[in-house]
Amino acid sequence: MVFGKPVPHNFVRRENPKICPLCLKEKNYLRKVWEISPVSSCPIHKCLLLDTCINCSDKIKWERPTINLCRCSFDFREFEVFPVDANELRLAKYIYQQFNLSHKGKRINFDYPLNTLDLKDLLELIFFTSAHCAGEFSGADISLKFNNARLHEFLNKAIRVFDNWAINYYKFIEWWNRQDKQYQVSRKQIYSPNNRLAGKHREYELFNYVMHYHLDEEKFKFMHLEFRKFLQELD
Repeated sequence: MVFGKPVPHNFVRRENPKICPLCLKEKNYLRKVWEISPVSSCPIHKCLLLDTCINCSDKIKWERPTINLCRCSFDFREFEVFPVDANELRLAKYIYQQFNLSHKGKRINFDYPLNTLDLKDLLELIFFTSAHCAGEFSGADISLKFNNARLHEFLNKAIRVFDNWAINYYKFIEWWNRQDKQYQVSRKQIYSPNNRLAGKHREYELFNYVMHYHLDEEKFKFMHLEFRKFLQELD
């Protein structure tokens, strides 16, 4: 539970904390919300959160002299921030809203289908999609494999998949299917009765398997329904 909301435990970043230099300049204390891995930017100052010291190039550590100092003695408050486009602040703003935290901006409301999900399920779907944007199989460990800047990139690619529904989703399916995927999945799993597709649809059997394996709950039914519509348009 984070601020009274359920958050999948693997989305809480326990190592290599992130900071907003401008927040520290205003008030020198650590914000709990920074440790949620999908909060990759600061919606208040419209900048990327930093997890690496620009002076020594080492990852920021919990064990350091003071809140604002790196172990190399560099003052984090002197960091030059990296501005973030408004569209790339949407997820951080949405999470701030869910936790009843102010972000000093307009309220974010996602369109269908993301507006049908609660915070926990939305994060699960976004991380699943982010993982596939990054060439991974699921979203469980993606926040541990990439630094905050790279994770920010993949999270925003995932958010855009659900914009302009379902045109961007169809483009994502086509893009994903063209990638050289190295997943450890047996042919028996892919070609099980639930995943078997016929004719020109057969090239999408792996995507069909992945969808059933990771997103087979009723709350994600819209993904499967739209995938079937995608296949129908191939005929």
